[in-house]
Amino acid sequence: MSYDNDSFSALCEDANRIAAQLRGQGYRTRAQVKKQVRLNTPRATRATATGVPGKGGYLRAIMEAKLVEVLAYCRAFYEENDQLPTTKCVMDHFDVSKQVTMKYMQNLREAGHIERNAAGNWRFTRRAS
Repeated sequence: MSYDNDSFSALCEDANRIAAQLRGQGYRTRAQVKKQVRLNTPRATRATATGVPGKGGYLRAIMEAKLVEVLAYCRAFYEENDQLPTTKCVMDHFDVSKQVTMKYMQNLREAGHIERNAAGNWRFTRRAS
């Protein structure tokens, strides 16, 4: 005997309902179980973009403080090496992921501190005098 997906699901649901009745428990559908699990599970704070746990305005303030640190690191690195640090160097120095490092660099670019050169590497912006 062959079943399509809908009739097989219906048969499984009926079998589960009968088994729950035999155990003396109320039957709950899969959607009800998932909803109950979602209600009982605490949500973790999401801060993957900054690498700092927390929420809202606090995150923006932390991100701005981190950007100041990253810019200071870039300047110190430039003084020693005559070039901006690579993404790997920033990742290792601040112990963050590549995604967070790229977010730092993009924010510095949007703020007008760094830019990409013709080869695609980061450099400090050239100020017109």
